[in-house]
Amino acid sequence: VLLLASSAEAGNCQFRIDPTNVVFGTYSVFGGGSLSTTSSYEIRCTPQTEGILTFTTGSNASTYFPRYMANGANLIAYNLYNDAANSTVLGDNTGGTTAHVLFNGTPKDKDFVGTIYASTPQGSNAPPGTYTDTVTAVLSWDNFARSMSVTFTVTTIVQAECEVTTIPVNFGNYDPVAAHASSPLDATGRIDVYCT
Repeated sequence: VLLLASSAEAGNCQFRIDPTNVVFGTYSVFGGGSLSTTSSYEIRCTPQTEGILTFTTGSNASTYFPRYMANGANLIAYNLYNDAANSTVLGDNTGGTTAHVLFNGTPKDKDFVGTIYASTPQGSNAPPGTYTDTVTAVLSWDNFARSMSVTFTVTTIVQAECEVTTIPVNFGNYDPVAAHASSPLDATGRIDVYCT
């Protein structure tokens, strides 16, 4: 009787550790390359239970390509990935995204530790301030009959900064005897200042 009762119980999955917030740190509007960071989480599933972890587009985007952090109407693109190579976007298995599938085929509870890889390309024309997004992670099991959700934030900070570039003044050849004996030799350079 106990064996039959045990087998009739529904499986269960739950977060042991919610996904940590994604913090990119300081973002440079003049920087090349990308800022990268990670988030981690831990899920426990009961024996013979399959869990599926999906992710929303976030609060500032209607699609996964890309997601956005926002400061008012100003946006900075980013995305969340399944791998360190940033080749597969985390989502809900639609539109070229993937979800995490967790299956516990063991006779005891099993913990799954996962990593979310995040990347944002620097160089957007963005004013200073803190940019944020809120993403919901949905953990479903029992063929989506049961689920729970948690949220985490994605942030970066654009600092006020300026960059100075120059084009040197090149006079070329100076001829003090003939060409420039009575007239100056003029040349032009340039100083460019770019600010957030």
